Amino acid sequence: MGEAAQLRTDLDQVTVRVALEAAGRGLHLDEGMSLYDWLCQQLPWASNREVADLVAVCNHATNPGHGPVRDAVTTGQLPPRRAASLLRCLDKVRPALPRAGDPDQPEDGSYDSAVRLLLGVATDPGYTDTDLAKVTDRLIDVALPEHTRTSRDQALQQLRAVNESSLADGS
Repeated sequence: MGEAAQLRTDLDQVTVRVALEAAGRGLHLDEGMSLYDWLCQQLPWASNREVADLVAVCNHATNPGHGPVRDAVTTGQLPPRRAASLLRCLDKVRPALPRAGDPDQPEDGSYDSAVRLLLGVATDPGYTDTDLAKVTDRLIDVALPEHTRTSRDQALQQLRAVNESSLADGS
């Protein structure tokens, strides 16, 4: 089983490197396609979720603050699915966290420290994907408390909503 896991890690590493190179060169634009559609065409074995995760990694790769994440993915330390989860969380909390070096903010509350924190969890084999989801959800709750509370309340209300159909009388 260890050999199969290593093969998957190697495949992910090569796939991410090729996707980053293709996105950087704009190969998808040459064909008039979105990066997602181009990757779907080039990687017919990949699921829609895997392609979406690759696109998320590629879209964030040029951000200097995400350099450690990009390095971890391209060296095989971090699977693309976990990197995408981490990057999606960072997208949500970015407006609430200051950049490192801001004299008005403490260092431990900066965006760069959030990147380091999440990267430490995401690359640690002792943490499962469920654990990573709990950490990212908690960070979002702490950074954006009223937004998440409102979103959750709206989602719960929609789940409880009873909709009346205009065809309820059987006609």
